[in-house]
Amino acid sequence: MCRAHVGAFVLASVLWWVVAPGRAAAQSRDEIEAEIQAALEAAKAEIPEPTLDVYATPIDDANIRPQSGEILIDGTPRATFEGKALQTYFEPKKIWSTKLAPGSHTIVVRFTYQGTASYGRKYTFTVGKKVKFQAQRGLGVEVKPRLVIDPKEQNWKKRFSLEMEAAPRLLAKIDTTIPPPVERPPLKLPEEQGKENGEATGESAPEASAAPSPTAEGADGTAAPAEAASAGA
Repeated sequence: MCRAHVGAFVLASVLWWVVAPGRAAAQSRDEIEAEIQAALEAAKAEIPEPTLDVYATPIDDANIRPQSGEILIDGTPRATFEGKALQTYFEPKKIWSTKLAPGSHTIVVRFTYQGTASYGRKYTFTVGKKVKFQAQRGLGVEVKPRLVIDPKEQNWKKRFSLEMEAAPRLLAKIDTTIPPPVERPPLKLPEEQGKENGEATGESAPEASAAPSPTAEGADGTAAPAEAASAGA
């Protein structure tokens, strides 16, 4: 299961837990499941359909030239080529592309080549290969047939063969952006932290209060200011 399928499944699960409790009284279970299925199908529709790309590849022997080729998908002829369309000298060249239905498929590729012997005589041979593969939404398949030459084989009819494989590739782009690192707060000593906490609450150190003035006892037994007591003396 590709990532897009997993995302669609998670979306459907979330919708179930969000929608079901609030609407269970008004709707039947079948109606709720139908809504979830519709949301799942809508998510699937955004996933690209599987594709198939076929490439021609360079030939190692300069005395051999491609003459023609054909491609069959699931037993049905889908494309034919002339020699010039199959010629490439430095890197693989895409020669055919199509969309496929999800599921199992079989591709058959047949190429015909013409070779020139050392004494000028020309010969023609055909090689083919069949490969089975799975097509899935969100994935493309690339096939690159390559002519293989066995120089040790004496029988020239068995000297040539075609090799290829179905290589998958992602169709949807993946965001590989690395998020910025999380900045850690600076390490502070306990006394610094305590000082900041005090400033935040607006508290300040208590100020020294003025010493109380000395008092003397008056005639009626009440306290009198010191100045009055000294005056009476």
